[in-house]
Amino acid sequence: MVNQSTLDKQIPIGFSDLFLDEAARLLWLAETLRTLFARWGYAPVIPPTVVYAENLAVELGTQIAQDMYRFFDRQGHTLALRADLTVPVARIVGTRLYDRPMPLRLCYVERVFRQIAPQVGQRREFTQAGVELVGADTAQADAEVVALAAEALRAIGIGNFRLTIGQMGFFRALVNAVYLNDDEIRRLEQAVDRRNDAQLCALLDELDLPAAIYALLRALPTLSGGREVIDRARQILPRQNLPRQILPRQVLPVELIEAELDRLEAVYDLLLAYGLNDTVLIDLGEVRGMEYYTGLVFQGYAAGVGTAVCGGGRYNDLIGHFGPSLPAVGFGLNLDLARQAVTPTVNLCPDALVQGCAHPECLAAVQTMRTHGATVIVDTLELDDAELIRRAQTCGARAILCRHPQGWQIIAADGSSRIVNPDKMIEEIETWRTQC
Repeated sequence: MVNQSTLDKQIPIGFSDLFLDEAARLLWLAETLRTLFARWGYAPVIPPTVVYAENLAVELGTQIAQDMYRFFDRQGHTLALRADLTVPVARIVGTRLYDRPMPLRLCYVERVFRQIAPQVGQRREFTQAGVELVGADTAQADAEVVALAAEALRAIGIGNFRLTIGQMGFFRALVNAVYLNDDEIRRLEQAVDRRNDAQLCALLDELDLPAAIYALLRALPTLSGGREVIDRARQILPRQNLPRQILPRQVLPVELIEAELDRLEAVYDLLLAYGLNDTVLIDLGEVRGMEYYTGLVFQGYAAGVGTAVCGGGRYNDLIGHFGPSLPAVGFGLNLDLARQAVTPTVNLCPDALVQGCAHPECLAAVQTMRTHGATVIVDTLELDDAELIRRAQTCGARAILCRHPQGWQIIAADGSSRIVNPDKMIEEIETWRTQC
């Protein structure tokens, strides 16, 4: 048994301390994405970390609903840490922003929490960056979000990535035609996702599906590639709606399914116009994910990472749980996973280490250096000259500054020194670079 003294020095499984370079890298990724989202016209939103569990569980899906951290407040209400950011943003839109001019473009970079079995690179607490485009149910809106996801991966330095786009509406139309229950749909999603033809056929035989539905569902794992995928799917579709005597529960809505394929094709063409020719693949077998998706779905994969680093899609029914029904599309990017694919260069080295001094003129000069962009550390240990030089070498300071009767003495890393007139210090620091 682990004693209390040991626990006091540990943190829970699935959580981690980030400090120094690692913390700086994560903050750089977050700030880079905030800047990018702003340039595309997305305004920030910050949902609360703790919400009522029943609100957060809406349409999340069985697995993530089970993974939420739950606890009780003093009034006995069940609370939860946010496990996703799309649902909290949907609540904000449905209750606070629904009467704003549409479309709304919202973005976030926040921490989320999931009580999962930690795997390599995955944590129970991680940073999720993403956007939500609300109030536009068009192919252009779908394409903008996918293109922004691609741009986000590039912005943080991931050049080798792949985006797969699918159409959840296509899959839902098929399963709705035969009234599969939630468990059967979940098993079918898993079988398609695993691309195991034997397992999929066994399940389809068990479900005793009509031949037309059987053929379409069995083909899903193979419908991956370029524009030809959509043509192949159309070839498998019946020429007309199946009559009720063949499909007694409901007529197969061929026109509806064709419309879903037309929408996916339009999005694909727009993504080609965005220059993503070598990056985007159509995958009609992309059927797993949040239960709230109603149309386009997509995921992004980076070289060297064993799972998707980002994903998203269209969810036209979610906001209606909280207020007026509004169409929406968005994506989320897991920055902790992204850090497996890229290591941003950060620099914590100061430009200068200044000898401690109580003169107001010296402290004012230090403040002036900082306002002009220099990173300046003032010695607070009253080190002598030799110790000051050693400390500068240890922290990687570009130079040591010491007050001199004629101005500032600048001691370089190689030990050489020179005197700079106080009036020339601004010109001096503008030549500095923050590279160690």
